[in-house]
Amino acid sequence: MQYQRALWVNRFLKEQLAAQTRGLSLKEIEEAQGQIQTRMRQATRLQAWTTSQGPDPGGARTIFAKSPRRSQTQQARPQVVSSCEVNRRRAQHRIKEENLGILQRIEKVKSSFTPRMPSSLIPKISPRNRLLNHGH
Repeated sequence: MQYQRALWVNRFLKEQLAAQTRGLSLKEIEEAQGQIQTRMRQATRLQAWTTSQGPDPGGARTIFAKSPRRSQTQQARPQVVSSCEVNRRRAQHRIKEENLGILQRIEKVKSSFTPRMPSSLIPKISPRNRLLNHGH
């Protein structure tokens, strides 16, 4: 399902690109592409700064991670955490907090079940009872 959605999004983006670049020269297209890439880099830097300064709900404080297998002499590439993953971590953290709160409320409530008949007065089921018949 995700693969089909990715194909659809890819086709949609290609159609949008074709519609927006219709009638432009190659040089104009390259200039627009350069401007878009510059804006994306700036947005990524801004997001990295604000993410690293904010609260840490799901371990998303740092968006750059170094692999422990690489030596310090090698240049480690920054690994960018997608906004979807950050949102998913936040949602999971929120759900865990809600579940913990519900569990604590349930544990605080005392049982209100009062048996109407003492268990000693309930007749025992015979081993020959048809309810216990295991395919005989």
